[in-house]
Parts: sequence; structure tokens; C-alpha cells
Amino acid sequence: MLLQFLASVFPQINPFPLSLSKCKQLNKDLGLYSKKIHACPNDCILYWDGREKQNECDKCHTSRWKDKDEKLPNKVLCYFSLIPSLVRMYKSSKIVEDMVWHREHRGKHGILRHPVDAKAWKKFDERYLHFVADP
Repeated sequence: MLLQFLASVFPQINPFPLSLSKCKQLNKDLGLYSKKIHACPNDCILYWDGREKQNECDKCHTSRWKDKDEKLPNKVLCYFSLIPSLVRMYKSSKIVEDMVWHREHRGKHGILRHPVDAKAWKKFDERYLHFVADP
């Protein structure tokens, strides 16, 4: 019912996914999925990269679990991969136009009106010529 309500509120999204499985598929197609990684409740470590099977933190020895019987983690980090987001962003021709604005419309007036006019940006340009070559 909620999905049908949202479809009526946002008619410009057509076709609006009307089931949870279609919503999940849309998220996956758009690259909006996340990876859940358990974390120490005191933010000492993440339980990944060889630590997936640990039950307590190496640093503070706090239990990983709220409830050991049900294996409910104390804290979960949702990691959204940067690469799919960047790929999706650069597929838009409008975004690409905005990203090269600093190269195409740079003023020579000596007024700071965009970060590209700052000394730090100019030093970066001088230092990383290979990066500057591709606007």
C-alpha cells in the first residue's frame, strides 16, 4: 500500500516499482546497494578482512553481539561503494558539463569566486599536471 501511495504522489517516476523485490532490483541496477559490516560498539575495529569470525574486539574486548544467542550485532556499518556512485554520476551529460565548468569558464580577473581561483587549487594544478590534463 505504501508503494502504491508513493506511486500516486510521484507520477513522474514511471514505472514506479510496486513491490519490494522490484525496489531492490532498481537499487541494484542503480548501484545503490550497501554492504553491512559489523563494528565494535566503541568504534575500535571493523569485523571484516579476516576478523569476520571474531566474537569480541581485539582492543577493548567488548562483545560483538547484543544477544549472543540470536547473533544480533551491537553496531553495523553500512558501506556504500564509491565506484558505482561515480560511474552513475558521470553517465549524466549535465554532470559532466558542470564538472568541466572550472576549466571552460575560469576567469582571469583575480577575484576569488570559485575554489579554482584559490592559490591552493593553482598549486595543485602545478604539482599534478597529469591530473590537470583531463578536466
